[in-house]
Amino acid sequence: AMFAILAERLLVSEGVEILYGTYIADTVTKNGFITHLIIESKSGRQAISVKAAVDCTGDADLCSFSGEDTALHGKGNILAAWYYYAANGKYDLCMHGCCDAPDVTLLENRRYSGVEGRELSQMVQRSHQEVYDHYIKRYGGIAENKGIASLATIPQVRMTRRLEGRYTMAESEAFCDFSDSVGLFSDWRKAGPVFALPFGTLIGKKVKNLTVAGRCISVKDDLWD
Repeated sequence: AMFAILAERLLVSEGVEILYGTYIADTVTKNGFITHLIIESKSGRQAISVKAAVDCTGDADLCSFSGEDTALHGKGNILAAWYYYAANGKYDLCMHGCCDAPDVTLLENRRYSGVEGRELSQMVQRSHQEVYDHYIKRYGGIAENKGIASLATIPQVRMTRRLEGRYTMAESEAFCDFSDSVGLFSDWRKAGPVFALPFGTLIGKKVKNLTVAGRCISVKDDLWD
């Protein structure tokens, strides 16, 4: 939380305008360039002109709105219902289900793309039902000294939609060199592999002033995680 406050102060001091509670609803694209972003907030719907845009939505929303090529994760997301609970004077995390667990641990026989509004709402409600059922089964009912302390505030999806970029990278390309590399990253799941990140994974084939960052860059399913 302190990092978030300090980052906000730094951005403001550098002249960045931050718009909280604001969502990208669409784009205006002409001749392969995004000219305007259509945003929605408490002020209603507005258009702001831009010279360039970076898609950090995690779901390649900006890519999709502007007509850039995208791809969905092949397997989709399975239901996760993580929650914090209080028991006997302490708090703990219950990792009930997991969005990348083997199929044998599925909480339900369904997968979610993560890019459709009603589907995401259904996923959150199913997650809440799973939390409730899991709690009741654990304690045999609602107990005075044991309670659910915190639910997930967003749908628990991780790999949804990504850019289909000028280059699509695979997990087999660890330790490979790229002439357009913009940096190195590691594998958070295990020690050892190092990947050079080619710029082609951050840019598309159609929209000239759009780049992406984060989990929606152009990588194959095996590297997405």
